[in-house]
Amino acid sequence: MYEAQSQPATINPRSGFVWQSAAAVVLALMSFLLSAYFSHATFEQLPHLEDEMAYLYQARIFARGQLTIDIPQPSLSYWQPFLIDDTSTGQRGGKYPPGWPLLLAFGEVAGQLWIVNALLASLLTSLTFAVGRTWFDPDVGLFAALLVAFSPMVMLLNASLMAHTLALVCVMAILLLWRRLLRGSWRIALAVGLLAGLLYITRPLPTLGLGLVCSVLFLRHLYNRWRAGRLLRTLPPYVLAAVGLLLMVAFGWAYTAALTGNPTENLYVRIWTYDSLGFGECCGRSGHNLSKAVGHFQFDISVSAADLYGWQIGPIDSAMTHFWQTSGSYYPNTGLSWIALAFGLVVALWPIVRRYPLISAFWAVLTVIWLWLPGNQRGELAEEAWFSWAWVIFGIVWCCWPLLFLRGRQQRVWTVVSVAAVMLILSMAYWTGSQRYSTRYYFEAVGAVIILSGIGLAWLAQNTHKPVIYGGLILLTAVTFFTFSIPRIDALRGFNQMTQAFIDEVNARRRSNEPLLVIVHGPGSGSQRVSWRAMGPLMAMTSPYLDSDIVLAWDFQSEGVFDRILARFPGREIIEMEAIVDEIDFYDPLADLPG
Repeated sequence: MYEAQSQPATINPRSGFVWQSAAAVVLALMSFLLSAYFSHATFEQLPHLEDEMAYLYQARIFARGQLTIDIPQPSLSYWQPFLIDDTSTGQRGGKYPPGWPLLLAFGEVAGQLWIVNALLASLLTSLTFAVGRTWFDPDVGLFAALLVAFSPMVMLLNASLMAHTLALVCVMAILLLWRRLLRGSWRIALAVGLLAGLLYITRPLPTLGLGLVCSVLFLRHLYNRWRAGRLLRTLPPYVLAAVGLLLMVAFGWAYTAALTGNPTENLYVRIWTYDSLGFGECCGRSGHNLSKAVGHFQFDISVSAADLYGWQIGPIDSAMTHFWQTSGSYYPNTGLSWIALAFGLVVALWPIVRRYPLISAFWAVLTVIWLWLPGNQRGELAEEAWFSWAWVIFGIVWCCWPLLFLRGRQQRVWTVVSVAAVMLILSMAYWTGSQRYSTRYYFEAVGAVIILSGIGLAWLAQNTHKPVIYGGLILLTAVTFFTFSIPRIDALRGFNQMTQAFIDEVNARRRSNEPLLVIVHGPGSGSQRVSWRAMGPLMAMTSPYLDSDIVLAWDFQSEGVFDRILARFPGREIIEMEAIVDEIDFYDPLADLPG
């Protein structure tokens, strides 16, 4: 179906920018502006998830030139979610890998946290265009850039303080540079290694997925070089890439060692002992198996079908807003974003099917059987850990092996397919899904999915009337932006009780220009234990060093705690509040008086 030239389209640098490149620059600028808009208008430049709280806390430590801080005492008074206090080292830090907090620290130093993801959003759109253009042709690049710039899922995460935009930028940058590395380019070898290492200390699981695909391509390349008698001359650039990778990984090890004394410890299980990748009783609140993984996948994919491009049928009303804020099940409307992917797959894979009909038929039949197995064993095999692992490993191998014999454009197509597929399969080994911030566990596969969608749209444009296809997609994008994207993202305004209005209300109570100490009185244990949501906005204002203009201190109602808090902050103006679970209000001492 898609009869394009076997080599990627090239652009004569003397001819200046072609119109697709100029349009991609505009889309990159739009990505920056949209990230800035939603960061301010919806998220109010505040973290809204526990993950973001931990990222921000750690970024503030990195911004001061340290890896960790001494545990403040009493530690519970200055607790925040997803922080680790290691009593053996006396250090406190975040549970997450340090890659994203390291970059976020630059936003902290600048006093503009939002700008880091906004710049990355612009870079993501540019890289998506570059991958589509250099791997295929400028139309593929431009369609993909348009889709990624206005994807509701992408815009949402671009506006947050989450790490996913950085991770996807690393994925797309590695894809862009990988073919040059295979050609033996010394200039980009270190960059590829550093990017891979940064991805690992940001999001380890997607790194594994991308690494598996790249390893197959690498082995195929080494085999060809060995047959040509050039193996030894091929290896040096890869050694340099490995050095870059180890430099970044070493930083991750240094951070973990500073926090716990063990450079390779899994920090996730320090918070929840069950928060591990894998299958069996070890993983998840009540164990994890393929049956549960398929259930989470079905729920999440139903959401992705709408969130990816905003294409869906059904009302966007208060019930839908409630679903976005609270539910973790099937999307109640009908998502249609999969249509672009399905068409793109047909267009991209047809030349492979036509050239290798028997192999393609064999691959398709075995794939259908593989997909059929988890849901058709009456829950017996799908609940066994060994079967779950076997299913995942076979799926990864089955998606990667065509890379060993495909060449040219067909290999590039299958590389994109396998990157998306392997990342999706690997994500099923994690014990839970995600829908609040869209299906973010799949986010690093979005770039490959969008490139495949771009292939289908480019074929349509090149074989019909190009202005009509471009114009139609722009119109559809504009409609979905206002009818779906804005309400979808705006549903998270004030999520988890994170609002600027709460901070403004606290500031309105100030009676002087002195720094403020907000003491929250509330139980530190039992069924009425104060939740982080009650104190979240104040936590976001509090420096790990307890020297910010607003400092939150929790009087968790243990003997002597209140006096220790007061003694630590002489000279600060004090505002007292009281909280139970998620509820918080200003403390009124007169409320306890009789009459």
